[in-house]
Amino acid sequence: MLQLNFIPLKKITVVIVILAGVFLSNLSSQKDNTRPEDNNLGGPQEELHLLSIEYMRKQSYPGSEITIEQTLPPGSNYSQYIASYKSDGLKIYALLTVPQDDNRKYPVIVFNHGYIQPAQYRTTERYTDYVDVFARNGYIVFKPDYRGHGNSEGKAEGGYGSNAYTIDILNALSSMKKYKDADPEKIGMWGHSMGGSITLRSMVISKDIKVGVIWAGVVGSYADILNNWRRRAPAHINHPGSSWRQELIEKYGTPEENQKFWDSISANSYLNDISGPMQLHHGTADESVPLQFSEKLSSDLKGLSKTVELFTYEGDNHNISNNFNIAIQKSVEFFNKYLKYRSFSNFNNDSENSAVNIALPTSTTFPTVNLIQPTQSKILPTDYHVFQKFNNCGPAALSMTLRFYGINVSQAELGQALRPYQVPNGDNDDKSVTLEEMADKAREYSLVPYHRPNGDIEKIKLFITYDIPVIARTWTKVNEDIGHYRVVKGYDDTNSQIIQDDSLQNKNLWFDYDTFNTIWEKFNFEYLVLVSQEKKKIAEAILGEDFNIKKAWQKAAQNAQRQLVVNPDDIYSRFNLSVAFYNTGQYQQSVEEFEKVEDALPFRTLWYQIEPIQAYYQLENYERVLQTTNKVLSSYNRAFSELYILRGKIYQKQGNIEAARNEFEKAVYYNKSLKDAQQALNSIT
Repeated sequence: MLQLNFIPLKKITVVIVILAGVFLSNLSSQKDNTRPEDNNLGGPQEELHLLSIEYMRKQSYPGSEITIEQTLPPGSNYSQYIASYKSDGLKIYALLTVPQDDNRKYPVIVFNHGYIQPAQYRTTERYTDYVDVFARNGYIVFKPDYRGHGNSEGKAEGGYGSNAYTIDILNALSSMKKYKDADPEKIGMWGHSMGGSITLRSMVISKDIKVGVIWAGVVGSYADILNNWRRRAPAHINHPGSSWRQELIEKYGTPEENQKFWDSISANSYLNDISGPMQLHHGTADESVPLQFSEKLSSDLKGLSKTVELFTYEGDNHNISNNFNIAIQKSVEFFNKYLKYRSFSNFNNDSENSAVNIALPTSTTFPTVNLIQPTQSKILPTDYHVFQKFNNCGPAALSMTLRFYGINVSQAELGQALRPYQVPNGDNDDKSVTLEEMADKAREYSLVPYHRPNGDIEKIKLFITYDIPVIARTWTKVNEDIGHYRVVKGYDDTNSQIIQDDSLQNKNLWFDYDTFNTIWEKFNFEYLVLVSQEKKKIAEAILGEDFNIKKAWQKAAQNAQRQLVVNPDDIYSRFNLSVAFYNTGQYQQSVEEFEKVEDALPFRTLWYQIEPIQAYYQLENYERVLQTTNKVLSSYNRAFSELYILRGKIYQKQGNIEAARNEFEKAVYYNKSLKDAQQALNSIT
């Protein structure tokens, strides 16, 4: 069986580790791309082979209702779930993203991943950047695991010697047509590598797939795969069903001996029936799948007057790593043109229709900004400084930052909005203002917030270069585990120092880079920047890969893991890893890392970061949620509305409505501004 193995890399979610061999330069020719030839060089075939396109067309793919198995942390403008559906009686898991607007139906991209070792496959891992881009651009994304992958039932049979994965995808298609938020008339497919083969086969079997985009696809005919694709797999990988080539040749002869059979199982023989426009992407230095596969498919489709685009990337690899942003943008634009903004009532995928010019919205997803390199030093001109009230560093920092943009809001006013329950000496009042709450407040003043982990001095310098102050989440001092917010407004490379305004310690404080990093790293290097609409592209260019919030948290996890390699006993890096795992949807890993250091952490740790508790909740370990929240609420931190909401939801699920009401009422009492608290209370009143 033909298989490709992926492992994560730094700049791209997947990378091929199969060593591709040489392949012949001349691809097998086919005399007709409409139907297999009628001549039968191998003798009469009494019945259709399971792999044949005609056989696949005769089968039914009813799918099922889609079941939400688990709610994942949302993306920037979309909800995210692990879902399941039925295929051949098997339960298949999938990643599902849905735009956050209940008042319309959305176009759908069925996402066909490439080969990943089935035992290593996880629904929420790999291809995260790709899924995020499509989801942020207003598409439902449905990424099935395939049978035998991750927790999905069945045996992993491979994508070439078996039709199993194609069956799973066709059932996914039917299931998505029934999904409440999906527009059943606007479903497209995206595929990579093996997933490209599945996409092409699906598009000559089903008319319901309106458009296809394939990256580095195995889109050659079976004759080309047999004759013109030579690969050498690592010896330790045991490919199930790897004898499919030999078995088919022994039974039906070679493509030269029995062209009719091999054409009958090749999607390339049915290109006249392709269900929609096709866009192809391929790197010229792809060592895993021949570029000529995509080139020949493009040529064949053009010869049949089909709508097709081919983009090649000089010197790029199987994952198009160097040109990812360009390729993904072209993919989004193609889906927009031929799926999102197109009426299909009179669409027959002919060359005349392919020339229709659709006006596309201007994209801000891929900013093209040539960033100015920071000078040796710079300090922003900020004269406004306030000293905070007890536990009011968040509102004070936000007040100072807003003033930089000419917005005059006092820390008292912001404090009443963000943490209305306040006690003069600070005991048992609200200590849990988060950067995300501050970001939400900034939106009320027409500013665009970016809250991210994985910050560093270089990013700070770039933001300062463009007159953007940075709110950093830190300890108050080295070896003092009190959470604190400070406004960074300058830097000096000559002396390796950060300049900041601090609501507790004073204005114009200079910290050396090492000291600042020491107090900053305790919170995964989290920060918040607020920018005007005019500077959105600049901010996104500075963020780079970290513009994708999930990618930023993945990198934060990697950073924590690197620290633990150096010092396995570092309890703060271990806790950072727990927090990062939660924010990437890896709840079990989150609690496992937390439990390794739970007893060693300062008692204040969970005052500021409750992600491990939220992970227990997601895993339905309600006993641990109640136990841990009891400890937090009894440690001079009674006014913690977010914890009361979690507790109330548990009681609500258990049918103890009065206990739930009591918890929700406390949540509202301690923070009347918290929308989640009021919504929770309203849910039972």
